[in-house]
Amino acid sequence: MSIRVKIVSVITLISVVIVIFGIGTGMVFVQGNLEKSIENDMTAVADVSDKLITTAINLLKADASIVVQRLYEAPPEDCYRILRRETEAYNNFIAMTVFNRDGIAYSYGIQNTHGVSTAPEELVNNKYVQRAFDGETVISTTYVNASGRLVFYLCIPMGEQVLCATVPGTFFSDIITDFKIWETGNIFIVDAEGTILANIRKEWVTERYNFIEKAESDEQYSRIAATIKHMIAGETGQGRFAVGGVERMCIYKPITGSKVGWSLGVVAPIVESPLSNVRRGLVIVAAVCVVLSIAAAFFASVPILRPYKTISDLLASLEGQEKLLYTINDAAATLLRVEADSFEGDILTCMGAMAECAGVDRMRVWRNYSEDGRLYCTQMYEWSGDAESQVGKDITINISYDEHLPGWENTLSSGHTINGFVSNFSPEEQEQLRPQGILSMLVIPVIFHRRFWGFVGFDDCHTEREFTHDEENLLR
Repeated sequence: MSIRVKIVSVITLISVVIVIFGIGTGMVFVQGNLEKSIENDMTAVADVSDKLITTAINLLKADASIVVQRLYEAPPEDCYRILRRETEAYNNFIAMTVFNRDGIAYSYGIQNTHGVSTAPEELVNNKYVQRAFDGETVISTTYVNASGRLVFYLCIPMGEQVLCATVPGTFFSDIITDFKIWETGNIFIVDAEGTILANIRKEWVTERYNFIEKAESDEQYSRIAATIKHMIAGETGQGRFAVGGVERMCIYKPITGSKVGWSLGVVAPIVESPLSNVRRGLVIVAAVCVVLSIAAAFFASVPILRPYKTISDLLASLEGQEKLLYTINDAAATLLRVEADSFEGDILTCMGAMAECAGVDRMRVWRNYSEDGRLYCTQMYEWSGDAESQVGKDITINISYDEHLPGWENTLSSGHTINGFVSNFSPEEQEQLRPQGILSMLVIPVIFHRRFWGFVGFDDCHTEREFTHDEENLLR
């Protein structure tokens, strides 16, 4: 045997030993660490999902609290009119009912294909309504109402009464339905009894599946029932069970914003996990070094990050809306408590809080007046951050709509907003706005007693941008 053949044989033998040892060691190392990584990533998705659902619950409560405040301050004869107006104004509420301890005081519901979804009279004795009478704000489990529609009831104390806002039973399913883990993994929510409140499988929600109850008569549901029992006990952890004959991993935790024992689970088939892909990859590349197997594990973890990033982006948007909503509510509360001698200082403080939350450099209030049959506007109040103040300048006093702001009178008096880049405005508008350093702006009309009283302007002097539809609605 020649030296060349011996060298080739030794190198080949050493290579085979290294590959076998590397594959074996790599399989043990990668499997253990990747399982831990998958668990950690699914836990991160569960944490973000918890924040998403909690934000949605808090937004519902904030909207209903605004209705309660308006009803509480209104004279009795105006309450039904206000209830009707507010029900039609909030898309997330399909009906509202005010209870006293004897029953329904008054209610209003939007007519749809399911009929009217106002709360039934007997709901006054429901445990969630009773908790609201005791001072708690709670959201119920799902119920099938008299018209056959699945609904939640958001119960908020209102002095000696309780407001019950009816929320569609698919509300939370609609929030989570677009988020998938790997290929078919998803998020689900259960109440304190283990009933499914939200999931991509609509029949589980509409038929109010309860696997704990199903397990009492069918053994195939025993493992998923055991996991849900841990969930309704308020625990955080991991479970494994089969659905449709497919083994699945589940990470579960209580929902922070729920005060009635709700929990959520992030569940996905193990066969779709990166771990399975890595195992198959290690077998295929058995003649390749361990470095490639580690690289495969690294790339296999990428699919888990995709739903995490998507939910994080949606949460950031909902949190931004929630922050702006609470800032507006705080400003309203401040103005309700203001004294005459401190009015101007307090209104400027509130304007500053709203402007900073909206991310603008300047916020101003303009008032209209008429002279010789023409409409003019003059700046009344201004808050400026990182922009030059325009207080007292000629360009903010006695401004003619016809000459300097053509089209604004018709647009604003009809209740519409003006939103966009100043560079896209007419030459007359640019001549009025550019000297003030404005790059983009949102103008919201002020309609008082059905009269075009003036407008509120939000100026961005550093960035060209369009304000979102949600920002417009919240700032109105």
